[in-house]
Amino acid sequence: MSGKEKQEKETSPRLESWKEIAAYLHRDIRTSQRWEKELGLPVHRLTNQANSRVFAYTEEIDRWLESETRKELLAAGDKESPKPRKRWFYATALFILMLGVTALYWGTSGNRLSLRKLGEDVLSAQRDSTITGSKLAWTGNQFGTAWIESRENGSALFFKMLTATGRPLSPDIQISEIGQRVTGAGAIAWDNDERSFAAVYQVGDPADLYFVKIDESAKIIQLPTAIIHDPLDNGSPDIAWTGNGYALIWNNFHYSLQFALLRSDGVLAREPVPIPGGYDPRYPSLARNGMNGEYAVAWNAEVNGQRQIYVALLDAQGRVKRKSRVTNYPGWKEYPSITWAGNEYGFVWRDQSTGFWEIFFARIDASGDIIYPGPVPISARRSNCQRATIAWSGNEYGVAYSVAVSTESWMSAFGRLDAKGNKIGDELVFSKPSPGDPFPTLAWGNGFYGTAWISSAEQNNKIFFNRISNNAAVNLSPVMKYAPEIIKTADPNGLARITAAEIDRGSYDPEGEIL
Repeated sequence: MSGKEKQEKETSPRLESWKEIAAYLHRDIRTSQRWEKELGLPVHRLTNQANSRVFAYTEEIDRWLESETRKELLAAGDKESPKPRKRWFYATALFILMLGVTALYWGTSGNRLSLRKLGEDVLSAQRDSTITGSKLAWTGNQFGTAWIESRENGSALFFKMLTATGRPLSPDIQISEIGQRVTGAGAIAWDNDERSFAAVYQVGDPADLYFVKIDESAKIIQLPTAIIHDPLDNGSPDIAWTGNGYALIWNNFHYSLQFALLRSDGVLAREPVPIPGGYDPRYPSLARNGMNGEYAVAWNAEVNGQRQIYVALLDAQGRVKRKSRVTNYPGWKEYPSITWAGNEYGFVWRDQSTGFWEIFFARIDASGDIIYPGPVPISARRSNCQRATIAWSGNEYGVAYSVAVSTESWMSAFGRLDAKGNKIGDELVFSKPSPGDPFPTLAWGNGFYGTAWISSAEQNNKIFFNRISNNAAVNLSPVMKYAPEIIKTADPNGLARITAAEIDRGSYDPEGEIL
């Protein structure tokens, strides 16, 4: 070895293992070892033993690569220089393609990708009276839930705080007096600035609308106050937080919809704005555009003896910018639910156009145009589905709804849709059969969907809660579902059939499997 070569070796970077040598060559370890054995790749060992620690100098390897050895390398069958990473590139591309095909295969096959509940159902409330109209809202770390409770001498609105897993954080808080006769389900919204909930509900017949505020410890911080008093019947309110107050939508039966902006204390910021809704508009649902502070409202109204779905875009003051009739085909449609999805709106409703009560889905862009392909059915079976609730997770939709499995039995179901409205995997049936409509409600939490529903399967009415995972990576295990394979056919009345044996199987394990 010349003095120059010795000096270069001493100053040359040293590779201390086969892993470092292979990385420098842009090859795997096995190929590097073969090159040493067959082509003389300059590798040194601390001892003469075969299993001794190896090292190499980058200068020596560079000279080897530039020598006549490269011709021998090509002649030996390696048809490319050691440095390029083409082989790795093609292998990686093929691997990514296989992953994509696998994801598509599992994601589009209804029986391969299954949802699951995250733990056991949590008993959130138990009452000795009839419960209807449960609502759910997320604060960022816990849930608030409200419901209507009916007794022989009247009805009242109740409220309760729940942990992120549905465990009660407060007792059942009675918001209104039983004698007030709460006559319809209300709505709740979370004010992140004041860390409080606002609830709006209807009282009396004809009904007035009342407003109340509850902090995150379930303490009433503003007593119930009538904010809308009108000789007409005011009903079906929905409410949304605007950033400095609230937006409120409701219907005057047989006349029009009404929109109002409220201050944070519930006082009207200005006079309500009428929204022409057609004949007998009902069940409006409100969503706020998080980009420009405008709104979309979905509702149903009567047209030629049938009910159709409408959507209107409103400016930040509630003035109508555009109104569209979404459905124009035969069959009854009702109970829409709408949500803002980042740059467009997604909404669902109950639809009888196929001859069965199914859940339909559609999207409109921020300018009010219906996005192709328009209304499509998304419920998994042809049966009697009830009202649905929709939530946006940031990259997909979650939809919860009730479904009849006999003339006297209902369960709650959940499904996922991608941003374009394509179904993702199986529908999950997540509640036991109950004699009455479970009224499932839905809210997006921190990486999961929270859902609450009503069970009247026993003598006392109960509200249950659970979380549903939207992570496909963890959804490949068996799931609790009352056998969608069994609930495939419909009887002449349009109700899905389920065997008594499946219903009697009954309880859940911690992973949500049916036992």
